Amino acid sequence: MATVSSRDVQEIVSKLSSDKAKTREEGIKLLKHLVRRRKINWPL
Repeated sequence: MATVSSRDVQEIVSKLSSDKAKTREEGIKLLKHLVRRRKINWPL
C-alpha cells in the first residue's frame, strides 16, 4: 500500500476548504484519484 504524504493532505484540504466551487471540485477529484490509485484503507 502506498502512503500519502502530508503535502498531499495539505493540498487536498486547501482545495476542499476553498471558497471557489471549481477549486473544491478539483480537491474532490484529487481525493478520489488518491483513493482509487493508492487504495487507501480508511478507518471505519
